[in-house]
Amino acid sequence: MLQPYRRATVSRTIHFRAARWLLLVTLLLFGIMLSACGSDESQDDTQVAVEPSTGSTTVNVTATDFSYTRDKSEASAGTINFTITNAGAMQHDFAIQVNGVEQKSTLLEPEQSTTLSVKLTPGTYSYRCTVAGHDLLGMKGTFVVN
Repeated sequence: MLQPYRRATVSRTIHFRAARWLLLVTLLLFGIMLSACGSDESQDDTQVAVEPSTGSTTVNVTATDFSYTRDKSEASAGTINFTITNAGAMQHDFAIQVNGVEQKSTLLEPEQSTTLSVKLTPGTYSYRCTVAGHDLLGMKGTFVVN
């Protein structure tokens, strides 16, 4: 049988170890939450906002909070000018996968517009909003080039 002072020492040791583990897990979870809330702006420098090309097709894209609408769902091969307008209350952008490279517009504040010009060959292209979580909430789709 343990003597009273040894029981207290063992009990304090167990509580101290549990408190250390709890602190470690809390700090780990806090770090994960902070990294999830970080800005995407510094992670990708492939933003391309250019003047529209002449002799090309223009597709008007309206970004609202968690969806896109387009005036065209397909176009002929060549230079496509995506004119993006942010009609939502949050920041949005427009990124399209071209040959394994994501080309994207600048980050738009509400009521701002920009144009992203890309040269596309026949195929189906995926597009999305690169603001964290927006694509998961529905800001994504495909665009067909004939």
